[in-house]
Amino acid sequence: MKTLLLAISLLGSLTAYAGCESSFVEGGHTALLLEDAQQGAMEEAADNCPSGRADLQAMECTELLLDTDEGPQVGMRCVQQAICHLCDDNLSRKYEAMD
Repeated sequence: MKTLLLAISLLGSLTAYAGCESSFVEGGHTALLLEDAQQGAMEEAADNCPSGRADLQAMECTELLLDTDEGPQVGMRCVQQAICHLCDDNLSRKYEAMD
């Protein structure tokens, strides 16, 4: 279901970003606090998009056991999915780098 929603979002954004290329990117972050894990995942997803033009989509967070200096603690791991849009000069640079 989540994949279907992401695909619909990608198709819907194609008209808004005509002449651009869109692709899926992800960012993940682990932290002791949920808010820190969410913020870090959003920042990493945006960093994985060279143009900085990313539409944030679904985020999943899970609890996990982290080894810290104070011993094992429950932490959070969040993964943010986004659609990255490369347009104009950014798209040209991508294809120049591929050649």
